[in-house]
Amino acid sequence: MKPALLVTLIFLCIVAFGHLVRVLLGIELVVGRQSVPQWPSVVATVALFALAVWLYRDTARFVLALLSIVMVPPAIVHWLVVHPFARFWRRIGPPTSYIMLVALYVAVAAAMYAVSGPILGVEFGTNWILIGFAVVVYLASVAIEIRCRRLLSARMLLGGPELNPKTGPGKLLTQGIYGRVRHPRYIAVLLGMIAVALFCNYLGLYVVVALTVPGLYVVAMLEERELLQRFGTEYRDYMERVPRFVPRKQQPV
Repeated sequence: MKPALLVTLIFLCIVAFGHLVRVLLGIELVVGRQSVPQWPSVVATVALFALAVWLYRDTARFVLALLSIVMVPPAIVHWLVVHPFARFWRRIGPPTSYIMLVALYVAVAAAMYAVSGPILGVEFGTNWILIGFAVVVYLASVAIEIRCRRLLSARMLLGGPELNPKTGPGKLLTQGIYGRVRHPRYIAVLLGMIAVALFCNYLGLYVVVALTVPGLYVVAMLEERELLQRFGTEYRDYMERVPRFVPRKQQPV
């Protein structure tokens, strides 16, 4: 790819990623004392990524597939290590915990990058029908993530309750989307990975998505065990009321 085209692709991806971050973090944007709603950023994210795909199909698919296999598995490993050993992390304190966990994340990411060649060795090309499905699934993932982020503080997102003993057990979320399912963020992550796999259309990425399902299930089980230790009866009652992943049909009032 020519340098000018590569710079254009990177610019489009950075702008799209900026809009995506604004949506996921719920960042307020004010223009002329008027608050700008988040839906324009959702539209901009999809449009800019679509433009990048249209202009640089194969490169865009490969870059997104590579980023996914390098970033998502280390995140799952991160939480597989955090939840079972929450007491250990609290004992050594946040600074040391974050250094060790970031080092682990980087090591796993480097390992995934090292084997990315074989993982991305088989690809099926650009399929616009699958890309259409990917957009729908991606929007569903973003919609769930937005509802989660309305209830999650930055401290929660950074693992404060799990890593910092000074914060106490924290607050058990039972309202909003957490009143429908116990792990909506894991549903959003899985939908996002499915969308990326459909978009990129690499055999190895489909395998990674298939392995993500049991990985997230194990993370959820370990998280629930840790939450039972933190909240006791309160969380046990919550487990009885609210399903893990699949919401129950709401009864008419």
